Amino acid sequence: MGLFDDIKAGAKDFKDSAKSELDGAKLSLRIAKLKGELGDLKKLETEAYAAIGRTAAAESGIEKFGADGEKVVALQAQIKAKEDEIAAEEAKKN
Repeated sequence: MGLFDDIKAGAKDFKDSAKSELDGAKLSLRIAKLKGELGDLKKLETEAYAAIGRTAAAESGIEKFGADGEKVVALQAQIKAKEDEIAAEEAKKN
């Protein structure tokens, strides 16, 4: 075996290594895609639960949900205050 055979063997090793790296990258990409899809499904699930909760609160009254109901009311007040603050700042632009 001569120099040419050594070069050929080195090229094959490089090709095998590159293929392994590419396969690893493809696998990582596939896993990332699956995790993204899982995140999307969990978000949809959360939105569905939220819709159920809003319906239940509207039908039963938020006060029937104790501390969680109080938390929602407090958050709604904070949201309203932040919306008002944003509107005031945007009004300054105009």
